[in-house]
Amino acid sequence: MPSPRETANGFHGQYRFLSNFYPAPIMDKTGIVYPTAEHAYQAQKTLIDSVRIQISALPTPGDAKRYWKAHKDEIRKDWDDVKIQSMALVLWHKFNQHPELADRLIHTGDMALIEYNNWHDLYWGVCTCAIHRKMGKNTLGTLLAHIRSMLIKRQSNES
Repeated sequence: MPSPRETANGFHGQYRFLSNFYPAPIMDKTGIVYPTAEHAYQAQKTLIDSVRIQISALPTPGDAKRYWKAHKDEIRKDWDDVKIQSMALVLWHKFNQHPELADRLIHTGDMALIEYNNWHDLYWGVCTCAIHRKMGKNTLGTLLAHIRSMLIKRQSNES
């Protein structure tokens, strides 16, 4: 296991599996299958199943993310209140439905999981651009660490 001071500096290389763009299909409670966590998360911005199905069929996670640029007025009214809970649920499904990814997450030990980026995302990650210089909340990394602790707890209860 990694030492406690080690950090997954961005979700690339061996840590790419932590990215919401990583190809790991996720089935939601309605039976819709999304090709990535990003697709699943973006689909949670609506309560309309036909739109969720449309998002699930988009070719790339980037397309799923960009879908809302043209449909901002269709985002559910309570989105700001439920977005963290929605992301947590998507992540739980991702790692619960893919035991090999859960094992990899568990094996990050107590490593800091930081979603470094250079596209100015200060909410879900930490931006490394010259303007922001490692500023950000790292909400995605925090949620992943929480999922990791839940998986470790479940694993210890099963042994």
